[in-house]
Amino acid sequence: MDAFGGDQKHPRVMHNNVSLSIYRNPPQVEWFLINRDGVVSQRNSFAACGGVIRDCEGAFIAGFANKLGQSSVVGAELWGILRGIKLGLQLNLSKVVPETDSVQALHYIENGFLITHSDFSIVQQIKEKSAYS
Repeated sequence: MDAFGGDQKHPRVMHNNVSLSIYRNPPQVEWFLINRDGVVSQRNSFAACGGVIRDCEGAFIAGFANKLGQSSVVGAELWGILRGIKLGLQLNLSKVVPETDSVQALHYIENGFLITHSDFSIVQQIKEKSAYS
């Protein structure tokens, strides 16, 4: 186990300058890791997301936290990915790795779903910002 809470043995899905990781692995040199998460209240479905961007050595670069209104758990995860990518772009970071522990969120990003799905626009924005297609 390393300082990132994971190891180097798990594969990443690579696309242009964004790599989606489903495990806690340190990014390669010159890459930045977005540790993010989403949370949804069981009481009223209000959601939030937040995270930090760290360099390949684990040093803090920036952080974010956002209230989302009502959302599903996967929606909050997707919003966290999108907000992390947007922050990386605002900071002119050319190579970012938004981590997720949600297999379902990764599946939606890789495979998409119907345009009528409530999270369709979030996934489209993730794909546009990351050239993930």
